Amino acid sequence: MTTLVKVEAVWTPESQQKIFRAILNGFAFPGRVQDIATPLNGGRAEVGVLASLVDEQVTLADPDDLLSPTERRLLAPAAITSAGAAEYVVCDGHRAPGEAFRPNLGTIYRPEDGATLVLTSDGFPETGSRTIVTLTGPGIETEQMFGVSGLHTDWLRARNRWCDYFPTGCDLILCGTTQIVGIPRTSRLTFNEISEEER
Repeated sequence: MTTLVKVEAVWTPESQQKIFRAILNGFAFPGRVQDIATPLNGGRAEVGVLASLVDEQVTLADPDDLLSPTERRLLAPAAITSAGAAEYVVCDGHRAPGEAFRPNLGTIYRPEDGATLVLTSDGFPETGSRTIVTLTGPGIETEQMFGVSGLHTDWLRARNRWCDYFPTGCDLILCGTTQIVGIPRTSRLTFNEISEEER
């Protein structure tokens, strides 16, 4: 008797292709919120993003243990390694990065070795308590603003330090529930926190 195993949408090529296009758009137009609800089909955004980027040719770090053993096995990276060595790093954006946390930033001779950080958050609301992020730089006509909730602002402070010496640095993909935002290392970033009373 054959047992049918249901495969979540994020593990199908069709969904991964759609999420990958959203990631490309996110980096082509930094700070614009990209909706991936349809290809996720109930899956977690950070898993969908990683499923679209990670394969047996790249390394992955999961210092906060956000991924289940099954998810790690399905991602099938070349290696699960430390955050400072991995090409892709998934972290809990609700918690501040530790003082010792430092992703691979590449070198002046190999800037492409800089990591991509995939950070979780609560999402990208337009009202209520949130952090307003303003981006300028390549791919942005004047400036691009978006609000994010549930992201510890120490990540944004650290990101600016890590990207001080372009072309070295790291790229960010912020994940909400069903949306993502790309922040390439080429973007200049400022932010301020808005409380419920100030909205």
